[in-house]
Amino acid sequence: MNEIKQLAEAIKNDDNVRDFLQHKMKFESSDEVIRLAGELRTLSQELQKKQYDGTLDESDIEQFKSLQETYNNISEVKEYKLSYNQTVEKLREINDIISASCQMDFASAASVSSCC
Repeated sequence: MNEIKQLAEAIKNDDNVRDFLQHKMKFESSDEVIRLAGELRTLSQELQKKQYDGTLDESDIEQFKSLQETYNNISEVKEYKLSYNQTVEKLREINDIISASCQMDFASAASVSSCC
């Protein structure tokens, strides 16, 4: 069990993971991100209702795309997405190494099975 804790600690101390955790904290605490994410959710719900009612038009879609673009251009969003993708890639590399060592797909074997 000690080796597993060491592995977990090594992963946590990896530069990609540390960067991701820092960017995640900034992302989750950004007032601008929180505000625009709320606006996107609200607008999305409104557009779904309009689509259901048959009143959705091109200007509604353009309004949503514009708000989405504004959201995606926030530095905290960009940095979060980039660091997330880098961390996922690092975790895939770690999985590949463990899988090769164990001669099985580690991530699949470690996931919860719906069987039985």
